Amino acid sequence: MGRRALGATAPAIALIGVMIVCAAAFDGDDVESAYRARFAALPSDDVAAHVELANWLHQQKAWTLLEKQCLYVLGLRPDHYNAGVLLREARQRIEEAREGSTQSPDVDSPAPAEPKAPAGLAKPPWLTMADVNRIRLGEYGLDGKAESVRVKFAAKPVEPSFESLIREAAESGRLIDPGWERTLRDGSDPERLQLILSATGLSQAARMTIESDPRLFRDFRKNVAPLIASGCARSGCHGGSTAQVFRLPTTGRRSTKYLYTLFYLLDRLETPRGRMLNRGLPDRSLLAEFMLPPDDADSDHPSVQGGYRGVVKGLKDRRYQEVVAWISRLQTPKPDYGIEYADPVWLKETSGVAAAAEAPEETP
Repeated sequence: MGRRALGATAPAIALIGVMIVCAAAFDGDDVESAYRARFAALPSDDVAAHVELANWLHQQKAWTLLEKQCLYVLGLRPDHYNAGVLLREARQRIEEAREGSTQSPDVDSPAPAEPKAPAGLAKPPWLTMADVNRIRLGEYGLDGKAESVRVKFAAKPVEPSFESLIREAAESGRLIDPGWERTLRDGSDPERLQLILSATGLSQAARMTIESDPRLFRDFRKNVAPLIASGCARSGCHGGSTAQVFRLPTTGRRSTKYLYTLFYLLDRLETPRGRMLNRGLPDRSLLAEFMLPPDDADSDHPSVQGGYRGVVKGLKDRRYQEVVAWISRLQTPKPDYGIEYADPVWLKETSGVAAAAEAPEETP
């Protein structure tokens, strides 16, 4: 049974009570008076109701009061995801108001009917094909039989040679393969690729190119990316100009650059609750958690307009199990792809949250 199945009635009653009080209070008073009336009507320890009040303050653009309310919620539950997100936006808006004018941050001019994305949620730039290659190389399996992929090696001899690099790795004990010379001489391209990666990591990435999707990314394209496109990367959630918290690509969905940019962003995203892709504990990945219906999930999905019902039907849904299984096949520890990426502001801010709030990623 999901944790939200317990105690669901009390928060609902509290929220109804708040709505009634606010309808009366806000009708003739300013935002602060209405806020005080709402706050006084709530049970002091009702987290869900206090988050709803924070959402209302966000709608009113009452940034100072929103900051205060988020701090109250975080006092009740320090790791509350939505409260942390709202707190960061409130503080950003307060700072912008201080820099831009002497006007109180709680007094805003009327918003336009269809506001543009307000918090700098710029479109994420595409990865280059060189970046795509680094990801393919970094996630290529080094254990067991070499996976069949199309590989192209640099045509011109380059020093140091692959042979000398592999020999150095073998002599230092970093490579344990007594038959490496035969593999390098007579092996298939995938076998040679696996050998070189085992010995050199990504240091020689510019000299070898994987020209086809490994199975990991074929399965990502088939089983995972469509769920994200339909359930996450949409207007009002994490797609388009109204994206919240982070912005996922929504165009060019059949292209290679789209697929790997989407993966790269998910792999980078972190929150106070954890990582979108938790390689050590796949079923605790927020990507999988947030796809579940509220009654099955252990992490609150941030509130969205119209409510959130999940992308899959539950823990036994084949699609959910495919997502978890796919995450479990990612390389551990997480490779350093060596990609130079122009991070949007929102990616820097979102990725930085976990550094202060999380312990290092757990491994089995």
